[in-house]
Amino acid sequence: MKYLYLFSILSLLFACGGKPQAEEHPIFYSVRDRNLYGCINLDGDWTIPPQYAYIAPFSEGMGAINIGGATQGRDMPANGKWGFIDAKNNIVINPKYISPPVRKAQPYDLHELSLASFEGYVFSEGLAAVYDGKEWFYINQKDSIVISGLGIQSPRCFSEGLAAVYINNKWGYIDKNGNIAIPPRFLFPANFHQGHAFVMEDDLDAYCIDRTGKRLYEQYRLTTTFRNGYAPVKGGFRGEKFEISENKKMGLLDSTGYLCVPTEFDIVRSFGSGLAPALIGSEPKTVLPLKDDYQTLKSSGGKWGFIDSKGRYIINPRYEDAHGFSNGYAAVKSGGLWGYIEPDASWLYEPQFPWAGDFNKLGIAKVMLGEAHRPYHGKHAMINPDKIVWTEP
Repeated sequence: MKYLYLFSILSLLFACGGKPQAEEHPIFYSVRDRNLYGCINLDGDWTIPPQYAYIAPFSEGMGAINIGGATQGRDMPANGKWGFIDAKNNIVINPKYISPPVRKAQPYDLHELSLASFEGYVFSEGLAAVYDGKEWFYINQKDSIVISGLGIQSPRCFSEGLAAVYINNKWGYIDKNGNIAIPPRFLFPANFHQGHAFVMEDDLDAYCIDRTGKRLYEQYRLTTTFRNGYAPVKGGFRGEKFEISENKKMGLLDSTGYLCVPTEFDIVRSFGSGLAPALIGSEPKTVLPLKDDYQTLKSSGGKWGFIDSKGRYIINPRYEDAHGFSNGYAAVKSGGLWGYIEPDASWLYEPQFPWAGDFNKLGIAKVMLGEAHRPYHGKHAMINPDKIVWTEP
């Protein structure tokens, strides 16, 4: 029986270390208003009125727009043409590129999941992946083709000079000259962060690699890449590829390979602001079936608190769920709703959201509004540390 750890897969697919935004560029957020997309600033004011079928996230001063496509709610249009605008809404790269393949509904098979994990139409380290209807390639901000002809089926952002690419149904890494830096052989990859990338092979063997592709820390099973110098790990790893005991506990590994927090917690998540969420007291995990005969395990019960780099609880276990601290705040669940706390456990936002995302480095988090905001119940919104700055119409 193979077990696929769903929280690890999600961290691989959506943790993009390669979407930097230079400080000198205006900060815009793409939002939808009555099936058209525009952009708002940090105060929630319109900087680009709603007028496009889609606007991808602004990065490095540019945002990809879709013209002529049929809007699909929060998803990218399946048709229309793509170009790029600057912060003043000037078209700087004419709309001529093709919409990427439509993301299919779950459950995905593993190939579909790889195709759907692209990070196209977003500039990172000066390059953006675009699609011509057959394959992906990278352009610079002058619309010159920089990397092409590799048969890329799905691209990721550049991070620390490397980008994960899906070629011939395997993931590998290329450099900014289009050279294969790490040959495609992985089932799933993460973007490089602090010199490490978390990868998984066909037999579900998951581990960290360095920039040469060398495997690191073989005595532990890592569950995510390193964040702020630490990575959550499962103990007792003896080379198993799967059939992992659900009773294996977790701790924290530092970037030298030292197990600084013993593997005595049910789950440990990413480290930030000097703390990591840690779960204790959970019930045996439930097996959930996925497509392709893979399985995932889900914990039940227990309480979440926050430990320091020595494994001491600084915030006692009292939450139903918890995310790691991100840019000074952590989303936690209490009474069935999410709120945000500061490192001293004081509330930034008391529990009121049915769903809550992490604060990004620019001070914005995406949430879903609940009964406390009855006119907008079920709508997405964006908040800063002081207030709700935008609500979905």
